[in-house]
Amino acid sequence: MIELFRELGPQRLREVEEGLAAEDLSRVARAAHSFKSSAGNLGADRLRLLCAALEAAAEDGRREDSVRLAADLPGAYGATIAEVEALQAEAGGTHPDDKESVG
Repeated sequence: MIELFRELGPQRLREVEEGLAAEDLSRVARAAHSFKSSAGNLGADRLRLLCAALEAAAEDGRREDSVRLAADLPGAYGATIAEVEALQAEAGGTHPDDKESVG
């Protein structure tokens, strides 16, 4: 689940960005909803709440609020990934891209 989140996160960020660029707030709302669900599955509450707020703003047609909230998504996603990696390191887990890991 963590790897899927790591893999799909950049795609979700792109979908939000592209939706805003096209002024397609329904697309933004769908992407935010998907991102919210993924974040919720990981227990990433800050990101989940941010996505929920973005989804609501986009559904309500509040473009300026959507742009403002979307601007915070990359940082919140990055912080979530950093937290997950720190927890994995504490638990002794390694990321597959870690070249020093032993199989």
